[in-house]
Amino acid sequence: STKNLIKEIQDSDEPSVLMCAHHGPYRAFPAFLQLLERNLTFTHTDTEYLDPFFKHGVIKDPIFAIKFGENFIPKITQDFQSGRNILLVGDFSMSPRKSDRQTTMYGRAVHAPSGPARFAHKMKASLYAFRMMRSGDCKFEFSIIKIADKANWISPADENQIGDVVESCFD
Repeated sequence: STKNLIKEIQDSDEPSVLMCAHHGPYRAFPAFLQLLERNLTFTHTDTEYLDPFFKHGVIKDPIFAIKFGENFIPKITQDFQSGRNILLVGDFSMSPRKSDRQTTMYGRAVHAPSGPARFAHKMKASLYAFRMMRSGDCKFEFSIIKIADKANWISPADENQIGDVVESCFD
């Protein structure tokens, strides 16, 4: 259950990789993830919508935001190695573009990112998917699913395993 997985993340001696899909109330994720009571670094694009969350104290330390861009991977790797959980966006696309990975979501073919799964594999970390859906005015359904356990990663990277993990993220 979600409560048990929150406790698992809270009690872990090692950081995890967390993933949310870019749909629904994405802007509220950092505030909800404060429930984990763990150091967290999340990633975002260069937009102004997060500024009010920081300005009004909705997002507090120990949550840090790193913008996509130059030296992005080394920055999140350094944060992970210092014990911070990392939240990555599992953004998908329905546009007709080339992609190394495709899957099905809501019955439609989508281009699915493998970045969160690859990062979790590289760091030998557990990967959790978060889902939040708006269920009414200021009401949200929030759930967590453990996609991959750190103990089960195959070395070196196995493309079939990465593919299975990506599929699980979008099931």
